[in-house]
Amino acid sequence: MPADAHRPFSRRLNVYSLLTELMQSLLILATVAIPVVYFAPEQALVLFGLTVFALAATAWIRAACRHIWQFVLLGLVIVALPLVLPILPPFSVTIWPRLISVPVLLFLAVRAFYLRLKQKEEKPLGSLAQQALVILYLLALNLVALRLDLTVVSQAYFYVGVVYLMLALLRWHHLSLNSQLERFMTMPTQPAARIMHFNNILLLGYALVTLVLLVISPLFRLHDLLPWLGSLLLAVIRWLLQKLQSGEPEPTEPVPEPTQPPRRQDPHLPFEPSETARWLVILQEIFYYLMIAVSVAIVLFLIFLMLRALYKRFYETAQPDSDKTESLLPSFLDQTRERIRKVQSRFSIQFGQTPSQQVRRSFYRLITAQLRHGLTIEASQTPRQLVARFDVEQYPDLLSLATLYEAARYGPEISTPEDAEQAQRMVRSLRRQNLLRPTSKPEQTKANKKRNAR
Repeated sequence: MPADAHRPFSRRLNVYSLLTELMQSLLILATVAIPVVYFAPEQALVLFGLTVFALAATAWIRAACRHIWQFVLLGLVIVALPLVLPILPPFSVTIWPRLISVPVLLFLAVRAFYLRLKQKEEKPLGSLAQQALVILYLLALNLVALRLDLTVVSQAYFYVGVVYLMLALLRWHHLSLNSQLERFMTMPTQPAARIMHFNNILLLGYALVTLVLLVISPLFRLHDLLPWLGSLLLAVIRWLLQKLQSGEPEPTEPVPEPTQPPRRQDPHLPFEPSETARWLVILQEIFYYLMIAVSVAIVLFLIFLMLRALYKRFYETAQPDSDKTESLLPSFLDQTRERIRKVQSRFSIQFGQTPSQQVRRSFYRLITAQLRHGLTIEASQTPRQLVARFDVEQYPDLLSLATLYEAARYGPEISTPEDAEQAQRMVRSLRRQNLLRPTSKPEQTKANKKRNAR
């Protein structure tokens, strides 16, 4: 039931992300169109295809990469594509295709990294009227295209604007309206489902009108509407500038003031330059290089802080662990670390531990060795209860070892080095033997069978 409750929200969230990516991709392609068509018209199809591939690849990298080194490596591979692809002409023929594609792909890689860092932030959904401001950006691009005599690009901006507004309406419909009507879905008195039904009909009608507009635009030359609006906007801006310039007062020429002849000054003897002391020159050199070193250290420290902040932000905005695929088998790295830890713990028995710690360690080793022979331990058992399960009559040293262990538990100053050596000697002679009582042998056999079955 909880999974079903969360499924509609995740679906709407995916639709919202997909529509946002499509809208931003349209604006990026519209921006790239001017330099591509102006400088490399022969390779326009290849460059547009490379840009579309980079947009899809960066979107996949942003969603799939879990580690920052994977993100950086794949981003560099995408940026290096124009340098290694044989479909682009060599540098000896023309440099413009690679000179255009490399900055564009670098921008897409940086954009993907920025969106990856910002993916967990909750952003309020802008109104549909705010999305219409993109038309002003398309008008500015249209003015640049007209100035460069790129008629085809100027006409294409009309279709880009229409498709962009349609996608903006779809995004607003799928997220904003659904979230507002979702709380009324469970109320029988509120016609939320009927409102959604009629809204979908209106949305379908808008999509059909937009499709018809795109189809008949080449026949009726509706694409000339955007250049006409751009020229009208440019004329309004020129008219405002003329009005502002006509309202300014005319500058008056300053009247020169009468100059007085310079007064005669008494001659002064020049000061004889004195030589700088040697120690002062050395101090100046030391201070100069010291300031350079401090400046370099500050710059490196700031770069380190920036990289550290990006690293932390990258892993703070990672996807939930439920989306990750984990292996239940122990990794080779974990096994190696565990073996190194065991070796280090063995060395630390003789070096760096107090006699009490050595006694307690010896007792732990004995109990751990008996676990392999079928000994079972409960959380409430005391050392005396554990020793009572062993064959004390055959191995009387167990009682002495239990006494040393109980004394070592009370403090580090009770046990002596002789006690630690005695405990280690007893454990060496007992840890490889089966110390369980004969009555516990069936339990031991049963435990061994369970362990072998596992």
